[in-house]
Amino acid sequence: MDLLERCNAATQLAKDGREDEALAEFKAILQATPIPPVRAGCFNSIALILAGRGQNLEALQLCRHAARLAPEMPDSHSNIGMINLWLGHLGPARRGFDRALTLNPWHEQAAFGRATALLLEGDCLRGFQEYECRWRSKNNNLAKISTCFPEWDGANGSNLFIYGEQGSGDTLCMLRYARLIRERGLRQSWVVHKGLKTLGQSIGVIDQVCETGEPLPDFDCHLPAASLPRLFQTTIDTIPACPYIPRPIPSPSVSSVQSVVKVGLAWRGSKIQGNDRFRSTSLDQWREVLAVPGVEFHSLQVDGADEALFYPQLIHSPTPEDWLATARRLCGLDLVISVDTSLVHLAGALGVPCWCALHCRPYFVYPLVRSDCPWYPSVRLFKQTREFDWPPVFDAIARSLSTLAFSL
Repeated sequence: MDLLERCNAATQLAKDGREDEALAEFKAILQATPIPPVRAGCFNSIALILAGRGQNLEALQLCRHAARLAPEMPDSHSNIGMINLWLGHLGPARRGFDRALTLNPWHEQAAFGRATALLLEGDCLRGFQEYECRWRSKNNNLAKISTCFPEWDGANGSNLFIYGEQGSGDTLCMLRYARLIRERGLRQSWVVHKGLKTLGQSIGVIDQVCETGEPLPDFDCHLPAASLPRLFQTTIDTIPACPYIPRPIPSPSVSSVQSVVKVGLAWRGSKIQGNDRFRSTSLDQWREVLAVPGVEFHSLQVDGADEALFYPQLIHSPTPEDWLATARRLCGLDLVISVDTSLVHLAGALGVPCWCALHCRPYFVYPLVRSDCPWYPSVRLFKQTREFDWPPVFDAIARSLSTLAFSL
């Protein structure tokens, strides 16, 4: 087996979750060759495995070493940018992405990373323009619809079809544009994920809401939902206001004690999401929060809800049949506390108070250096300073929750 085959095999080991074997093989290749580009590739691969374990500083040093060995390789500079982004260092991140794109203007990771950095810096006009690069990334698994009708340019067309190309949370976030579309006089149809149909219909301005798998509506132009901020020239100051989903009649409260704070908890997201191991937690990490007196805790967890059976503090309800039923539950609570899941988007869209226990992997909706959220004013952010380091986050949440409970 030649060096290239060995490198490809080691990379596949890492993708299959056999990281220790992959690390051993990359280190063996380093011992076997003095060729700078091969060594740089091995150092980059080792760095990404370490970064996936939260060892970002060590990973950054390896990528810098790789860039010195083979400065002509854009991957090293892009990885330097991405790891700096995970560390919250926007300036060095931008420089890494810019260098990579100078070497290869079509570098997928660098283009997506720079778009994210621009949005986090507040440069929304340029950031959303560059965010269109997401369609080039093989890792995103995104695909535009195949049709002879044109994409909406913001002016032409009368019957607009919008499809949510990413997760439920992204679609919930972009539903805020439905009223702006109505104000332009267009007929609009949306295709949303399973369970979102009735919630989308409740907004009252969408002409037709379909779920994935249903026949497509008639249209003469179309647009992926996450391209709406670009078409509407959204800036930090012109983000469509919340709430934009009408609050439904709340589900009946479990507690009849007025002085009890009713709090809903969600501690993990869907396992199929790429960043799930960074954002999800176990309930054991919430013990300090669950110990706060004067609080009635309700489980909002769907995937992995059985973990709550070991915590008698948590009140269980039947699994909601759709997102509208979930919205009713949220509107019957005083506060939602959740890791980075679609529930945060739903709470924000409804204007329900929500505290988000946030990981380090950046997403343009959540600013890096603020605890408030311009996209969702009812959401407060409690952010990690190091990946997988949850204790300070839940300590801060517990202290804030104690203050809230004491004030009632």
